[in-house]
Amino acid sequence: SLKSTKAKMEEPEPDPTVPIAQCATCSRNFNILSLPKHEQICARITENARRRGKYDATKSRTDDLEVKPKTQQQQQQQPEEEKKNDWRTKRAQLVSALRTARQEGSPLPSQESPLPES
Repeated sequence: SLKSTKAKMEEPEPDPTVPIAQCATCSRNFNILSLPKHEQICARITENARRRGKYDATKSRTDDLEVKPKTQQQQQQQPEEEKKNDWRTKRAQLVSALRTARQEGSPLPSQESPLPES
């Protein structure tokens, strides 16, 4: 049964004596005798696809939602604000405050502890 299934799935080798032509719509190659029938069907299907437009699954899923999720295009159009990482300036301020405190002998400026007390 497996061998017969494989034999059915394999395409027969093209006969070199039969002329082959290309479909103008989809650019696939067909037997010259089968081409007119294929071109009619292919043109009809292509026209229907153009008229229908591209299916948007996201729109279909989110029609009844109150808050619509952002699409990839919307996310790309609005670049996120880059968080300015100014750790160097904060560090420089801290180091200068520590140095001046040591030189003057005064207590260090009070800062809130970043760790919560338990």
